[in-house]
Amino acid sequence: MFLLDKLCAWIQRRRTVARMWQAARRGDRAMILQLMDTEFDVATLGDYCPLMMYAACWNDQDLAQRLIEKRVSLKHHWNCWVLYCAVKHRNLALVEWATAAGLDVNRGPRRVLSPLELAVSNNDVEGVEVLLRCGAVERSLRYVRWHAVTPDVARVLARHGFKVSPVAFEEFRREST
Repeated sequence: MFLLDKLCAWIQRRRTVARMWQAARRGDRAMILQLMDTEFDVATLGDYCPLMMYAACWNDQDLAQRLIEKRVSLKHHWNCWVLYCAVKHRNLALVEWATAAGLDVNRGPRRVLSPLELAVSNNDVEGVEVLLRCGAVERSLRYVRWHAVTPDVARVLARHGFKVSPVAFEEFRREST
């Protein structure tokens, strides 16, 4: 009887996990929140949390906040995509929460721009300021096309002590392109 109970519990957990990922693929936010509140144990995800990445892509601060409240671990190396998606979709509150929860703001996905590089390349002044406030350092700027950076972003970086190419401060180059 004991073995049968364990088997039934395991089957129920597998069904719940399957329903969670079906809801995530569909983008059914209400179902995700309902499953998180009733059946789904976020701790079963371990260190990798794709739900946090969905929250970043959907710009869903409520889902991200609930995941953080449930103590989702962000220590897995794939979780650097959470910051990347949050910066890409300008979910700056999630950037602050994720860095406070332990994500490295200077680490970007492999062969992809770091979060600071992404904000600089998108000329997102507010995003650059949030990332610098969260601890981004100059070494996270690996590949920057300074001729494409606006003077506003260049001034923010220079104010924080970054070495900025003089090309970034030229106002006239915008008119010719």
